[in-house]
Amino acid sequence: MRFGLIAPWLRRRLRAVGLDAVLAEDLRAAWLGHSSFDAIFILNVLDRCKDPFRMLDQARDLLAPGGWLVVSVVLPASQSDAAADNGTRQRRWNVKGNDFESGAASLIRDVFLPSGFEPLRIVRAPYFCAGDSYSPVAALDAAVMVLRPIARPGSRDAPAWGESSAQSSGATPICTACEASPAPAE
Repeated sequence: MRFGLIAPWLRRRLRAVGLDAVLAEDLRAAWLGHSSFDAIFILNVLDRCKDPFRMLDQARDLLAPGGWLVVSVVLPASQSDAAADNGTRQRRWNVKGNDFESGAASLIRDVFLPSGFEPLRIVRAPYFCAGDSYSPVAALDAAVMVLRPIARPGSRDAPAWGESSAQSSGATPICTACEASPAPAE
């Protein structure tokens, strides 16, 4: 497995507060430790990787009980294969929507819930990238989501399809279009 470089200043700052970071191309629990991470960040990668569903499965295997997955995806969603020359075809997702709201709802309904994650929080954030011949910079919208693992659909303890575990507890929905709810107050 190849590990990417993490800037030394970032590693020092993380260690100063008792944290460490791992940057890896493949999220295999056998290499990184099953259930060993309190938080995993997948930032602007899910729409560019070979298999977003496999990446989510791998992240789920790495999360410790009570762990969070933080994902950022530019919306409206458009997959691009960042490793097209790698030889394998990209597994396509079926995220629909031509605006932020419908794209976020589809991402939750068609990718995260089937992968066994429910949203705790969703934030709309600016995403700046290289523009085109008319503008050197393009401003897009990114959905930054904090997710937690839930039972996968079809398992014995899974909530009914379209109902998250938080909904079954009566919590207030944060996204009525996708029928996802925050965690109940403790």
